[in-house]
This record gives sequence, structure tokens and C-alpha cells, in this order.
Amino acid sequence: MKIEKFDKDNFMQMDSMHDSCVSDIKLEDKRLIVVYEKLDESLLSANGTPYYKDKKVTIAYEFQSLCDATVYYGENKFLFLDMLVNMKKFMKIIKGCQLMSYKYSVDSFGELTLNYALNKIKNGKYQKYKYWGIEINLDVINVTYTWE
Repeated sequence: MKIEKFDKDNFMQMDSMHDSCVSDIKLEDKRLIVVYEKLDESLLSANGTPYYKDKKVTIAYEFQSLCDATVYYGENKFLFLDMLVNMKKFMKIIKGCQLMSYKYSVDSFGELTLNYALNKIKNGKYQKYKYWGIEINLDVINVTYTWE
């Protein structure tokens, strides 16, 4: 097990988890916890070997007060959710879906934005779904990656 810790001074050194699929996401107190599993099977490097040597990473985003999600659908339409208040609605939207990480960004205030593509999967096949993307905004204090 390897643990990496990041704060506002070194957020840009975090692994973006680009093209990795979320296996679990939850909110505990003032921590957003995102889990990625089967990393050694899903993403391959240019030479055909697994990009990640670890099988799993759990990322804990500890935040002060802001944990909002913007769920995109249609053309230029979105649904705004305060995840501290509407986590059940957020979980209902992503139920049966695949969240694929494609980037994160840090703004001039030090707030972190996580970007995910959202795909509905049923019986192993992609289905047409109303929603197509999610941004999660956090006023993060620190981030902890736990690699297993």
C-alpha cells in the first residue's frame, strides 16, 4: 500500500486518473471519496502493458464547505446539485452508469474541478441516456491517494 498526500501547493502533481472508470463514489462528512478498481486490467500504456501497477486507488478529497455537481444533458442544459444536500439524487442519476474520469483542473482560488464522462450501461452495452457529463467542484483542503 502506498499513500500520497497533496494540498493546494501541489495539486498539479496529482494523477488525473485519465480514462479510468469510477467503481464507487460517496460522501462521508466533508470528504468526497472516489474509488477506481481493476486499474491493472483496464488501461494500457503505449507498449501494451498496464498503465497502473496497482489494482485499486481510493482518493479522498477533504473539503471545507463546497461540494457541488453540475450534470450536463441535452444541448447547453445542466442540472446543478449541492451534493451535501442532494447526494441521493446524484446517486440516482449515476445508478447503472459508468463515470470515466477525463481531467481535473484547479482555478485561481485553489478550487478543484473533477470532470467525468457519464455513460449508461445495461447488460454490458451502452444505452442512450439523458445525461452525458458531470463536473464536481470542491474547495479542497487536501487530497489523499491510497494505492493498493
